[in-house]
Amino acid sequence: MKTLKRYMKKYRGLGFKLYMIKKIKFPGIIKVCLPESKDTMTLRPNTSDMDVFQQIFVNEEYEFSLDRDPKVIIDAGANIGLASIYYSIKYPEAKIIAIEPELSNYELLKNNIKNYPNIYSTQKALWHTDTTLKISNPNDGKFAFRVEESAGSQKVLSITIEKLMEQYELPFIDILKMDIEGAEKEVFSSKPDWLNKVGMVAIELHDKIKPGCTKSFYTSIAPFAKQEYRKGENLFIVTNNKQNS
Repeated sequence: MKTLKRYMKKYRGLGFKLYMIKKIKFPGIIKVCLPESKDTMTLRPNTSDMDVFQQIFVNEEYEFSLDRDPKVIIDAGANIGLASIYYSIKYPEAKIIAIEPELSNYELLKNNIKNYPNIYSTQKALWHTDTTLKISNPNDGKFAFRVEESAGSQKVLSITIEKLMEQYELPFIDILKMDIEGAEKEVFSSKPDWLNKVGMVAIELHDKIKPGCTKSFYTSIAPFAKQEYRKGENLFIVTNNKQNS
């Protein structure tokens, strides 16, 4: 009942409908138009899409306070684009880069963000080097795809934070959101230089999937960390880095 109350408090009658769709076996796809959004969002009932929607728009697990509105946001592990849309609604002037490696998620992401001109997307996997990867668990839930290095035919290209900053001309990343199912261990494994150009990291750590994620992350972020707090499954680290004027 608490969950239903949250849905209805946020979206009234639409909230009740969305809650019921999440609870029952609903065929096909659904299109949701929230009062605050620019366009409909397509969701796949009976998949993790409904859980992700609840986490982001009902529970608002990416809600936080900043000293100033962000100019650049990277959404790594963007899934079908819901976090990117949430950020775009909250910060319409921000440049948002959505990164998603898995094809079915990425195709839906592109459709969902098509009327948000400040969201850019790329079908790649965030990694610590430029290499060829593959989806290692293609039959798992839509929000749980993992990558590993591979030279096989079902390849996914990787991209590094350095390459993203170069490609999109980003001098500073105000928010780095990461939900990349264990790949954070590799991304933070070498104390990357780009961390001094990040204002805040919002991350879900996945030690249950890949032991060592938390150690890798904290070892790298520790010299820059100013404030830490948690909300839902996410850890927020505000750094002491400031963009040069």
